[in-house]
Amino acid sequence: MTTSPKRSSNRRVSPTKKLQDNSSRSITPKIRYCRKCKDTEKHEQRLCPNYKRRVRKQGVSPLNPVNAVPPLPTPTHGSLTAMPSLSPLAPTSGSTSIPDSDETPDSDETSVVVIPIDPVLLRSPPPPQPTTLPALASGSPFGHASPQSAPSDNPFITSGSSSSFNVPTHMMTPPRASSDTPSRSSSPSTPSRSSPIASAIGRRGSVSPSHSRSSSKRIRATVRNPVFGTIVGAYRGTRVMSVARSRPLGDVKTTKVAKHFQERLHALLTRCEDLAHETGCWLYLSAQLPTANVPFTHFTSERLRAEGGAIMDEIHDASDRLYDSLMSARRRDNAQLASEIIKANRDREAARQGEAAALDRLSQMEAALLAAGVPIPSTE
Repeated sequence: MTTSPKRSSNRRVSPTKKLQDNSSRSITPKIRYCRKCKDTEKHEQRLCPNYKRRVRKQGVSPLNPVNAVPPLPTPTHGSLTAMPSLSPLAPTSGSTSIPDSDETPDSDETSVVVIPIDPVLLRSPPPPQPTTLPALASGSPFGHASPQSAPSDNPFITSGSSSSFNVPTHMMTPPRASSDTPSRSSSPSTPSRSSPIASAIGRRGSVSPSHSRSSSKRIRATVRNPVFGTIVGAYRGTRVMSVARSRPLGDVKTTKVAKHFQERLHALLTRCEDLAHETGCWLYLSAQLPTANVPFTHFTSERLRAEGGAIMDEIHDASDRLYDSLMSARRRDNAQLASEIIKANRDREAARQGEAAALDRLSQMEAALLAAGVPIPSTE
């Protein structure tokens, strides 16, 4: 009868099971003792002068154990210790230790490297203490601070009920001012103005002055209150029609008059067509620029073109004769004014020539009097 060989007890354990086994154990860090020094007493490896890697990289004297890091406290099952501050300026008891990644630890031992702390950082103000905040209905940790609840060791988990939890205030509030700047005294129940929570509360509780004041009413121009005056030239039959202006009159154009005329006339023709199409009215419009060299512009609604007949032809002819006579009169007036200007220029030139001849004659007479020895009387 053959028996199968026994399996080796050094079986590989899965990482998940190993992690579960390690989590049930104590988190107490183990101390590594020096194995190189045989003749000396038992001492830690991180304090040994033969620990060349530590001396070469960190530059810390191994004989000065002042910066030695005390062993970490062992938390009890079911409780968590307070997390260290994430701020690089947070003061410590003297030094901070981090594991050296270049070393290869033996079994479960942990190597610790001491890093010196700048003394300037030790004079910074203490970090703010976490404040217990009540949980909101939506589960958000932001709300009013509860001054009755005392902070616990853990900034995120409390041993009390689940209705309140701790939130570190240094994560939400800006850094404090220096000790040289005087700060205002505030009660614990009053939230800080620099806090985002207090700012949000102030925004909800305050009323904007623009909403508190009643907006000014818009002034509406009516016949009884013509703010911008009435339109001059509007008639209903032979009677003057009173129409209040909806806006003040613009300035008189002195440059680019033809361009402005075409732009505004295009908008006016569009409105006339819309009005005639929507209401079916009889509408006739004609316009001409005094300095234009093209025929006048006119618009006739569809109904007036269909029902006007020969009378509309007479209206067009009358409008044409009207604008021609106005432009001829304008040209005639301009021609008459131009002839008068030419005549005035000629008279001024003749007067200038007569003045020059009189001055020449006067100079000749003065020379003759001086030759005869007759004194010339002064004109002054």
